[in-house]
Amino acid sequence: MLKPGGSLSCYDWMKSPGPFSAEMLHWFELEGLTYAMRTLDEHLVMMARAGFVNVCSDDRSDWCRARAREEYLALKGALRAELVRLPGENTADNFIEGWRALTVVCDRGDLLTVYTRASKPIEREGVA
Repeated sequence: MLKPGGSLSCYDWMKSPGPFSAEMLHWFELEGLTYAMRTLDEHLVMMARAGFVNVCSDDRSDWCRARAREEYLALKGALRAELVRLPGENTADNFIEGWRALTVVCDRGDLLTVYTRASKPIEREGVA
């Protein structure tokens, strides 16, 4: 719920058009989550249907792709020993594989990272 005149700012993962790739399904499985991802176009339509105005989006996938790769390299490199020490080798390996899979779907363009801003119009008597 957002009051009239309120602003929305969100940062979310979205999918590329078409069905999920095998790589994306592998990443979902590793994460142990289900995602109800939409494409950016579908997201913008849903925002309009929900009554949002001044909707703008900024695809930040390049930034996310670079950060995911940096974090993956750190996890499998300099941080691996600490990661193994804390939860154990199997958990560390699964965690690192999750980050590797994330870099794959980011590199392929299957996973988009989008920053969206919008507002709810101020309601006026007889006018929304």
